[in-house]
Order: sequence, then C-alpha cells, then structure tokens
Amino acid sequence: MGNIFDNQNFYFLSIVKFNLFSNGYIIFFGFGFFLFLISIIYESQKVKIKFQLIILLLVSCAIGLLSARSVNLIKDFIIYGFNWEKLFSGGIAYIGSLYGGLLSLYFFIKWKKYKLFPFMDIVALFIPLGHSFGRIGCFYAGCCFGKPTSCAIGIKYPYMSYPYQYQLEYNFIKETASSSLPIYPVQLFESFGELTLFLFLLYIYKRKDKRTDGIIVISYLTLYSVMRFFLEFIRGDDHIQDSLPLGRSGGTLTRPLYYPPSLLISSYVISMSVPG
Repeated sequence: MGNIFDNQNFYFLSIVKFNLFSNGYIIFFGFGFFLFLISIIYESQKVKIKFQLIILLLVSCAIGLLSARSVNLIKDFIIYGFNWEKLFSGGIAYIGSLYGGLLSLYFFIKWKKYKLFPFMDIVALFIPLGHSFGRIGCFYAGCCFGKPTSCAIGIKYPYMSYPYQYQLEYNFIKETASSSLPIYPVQLFESFGELTLFLFLLYIYKRKDKRTDGIIVISYLTLYSVMRFFLEFIRGDDHIQDSLPLGRSGGTLTRPLYYPPSLLISSYVISMSVPG
C-alpha cells in the first residue's frame, strides 16, 4: 500500500525551500477560486451578461466564505462546546459556502430584477471546476480525509497530521505510531468526480437554449448530491456523528442522511422556479 506520506518523504516535492505540502491547500484553493472567477467572467462576456452581476457574484463569494466558516464553527461548537482553541483552529465547510454563496446570489439577482437562470447556470457550471482543485488542496492539507483501508490505494499521513490526530483520539492507533493507518484518498476521488461533473455540465451547457435555462444549476445540485452521498461512506472525519441526533448508532448512514439530501431538496425547490 502507498507509503508516500510517511514521515521520511511526506514533503517529497519542495521547490527552492517552498514546500508544496505545507502550502498546498492555499495554492490549490486559491488557484481553483481564481479559475472559477475568470471562467465565469469570460463566459459572461461571451453571452453579454451584465457586468453588475459579476460584482454581485463577488459579494456572494464573500458571503459564501463567511457562511463556510460559520457552519464549521457551529459544527465544532456542537462537538467541543466552549473549547476556544478547538473553535478557532478549524477550517471551512463547503456545504456552507455553497448554500451561502448561491442563496445570496439568488436573492441579489431577484432584488436587482435581472434574469435569474442564465447567470446562475454559468456560475453552477464552473463551481465543480474550481472545487476540483480545492479538493486537491484538501488532500495536501490532510483534511476531509477517508476511512482506513487495506487496499493498495491507501495512503499514510505523518505524525500529528489531521488523520493521525483523529485516529489517535479514537484509538485507531497508539501514541507510538509514526504515521496514520492507510486511508482512502477520498479527496482525490471527489476531485476526479468534480472534474467529470464539470465536463458533463459543459456538454449540456453547449447544447442548451433559453427554453432550458436553469438546467445547469439543477443538474449540478442533483448530481453533486448523488456523488457526495456515495463518497460519505468512505469519509473518515466523522467525529461530528457523536453529537448529531442519530449519533454513532446511525452507523455509516449518518453523514449521507444529513448532507446530500438537503442538496436534492434545494435542486427541487429551484426547479419549481424555472419558467415553463
């Protein structure tokens, strides 16, 4: 099984003292976000979308980031209570950014009385493209990690990485362990899935007309929820289950029951707003 993440060669790709693994999350997250914005601006100019919508998108992105941090903060509070060190050492939750960003953009467009779905379709088209790079960043950071596996594709993370600390806390490994148990590279699975989803949406987008406005955002929410549902079964960072109503008694079904169905419901609600 893979050992590229053991202590000796975890930092195997360094360029002039700039370590890709130490800074990989920022690099790939930043690149994904930049690609997301540039692609939307380029496509919007091609189809003559008002530039004011780009400004509204930037505001929505800021709201999405705040929402992503807020959701993670709430999750950490449910788990750790008033443990300030834990509360302010967490990251962001994608589900929060998705809801915060899309909902705020939806209401901004409605407020300004612009056509809703032509621009929403463009945004939804490029979300999985940017997200695919963000998940590579998660892979480098060690967050959003997978469950232990004995498969050949299993990878080990080093001492005191996120997977190591989680496995130590839940007695998967002993304090003397030098690395985590091999785990599924679930972040890379999702990255590949996001890229595949983008290509599929692009195929639909190139063939849609005004009568099918809204099909991209609906397809994205639906297909991403299905993909996320199956990936949740091999996600390993499931400590939030301890504090949810079903708890660990819900087994591996707990996370899939909480997250993806909400996206399907959102997709259905949006579909009800599509004219015709």
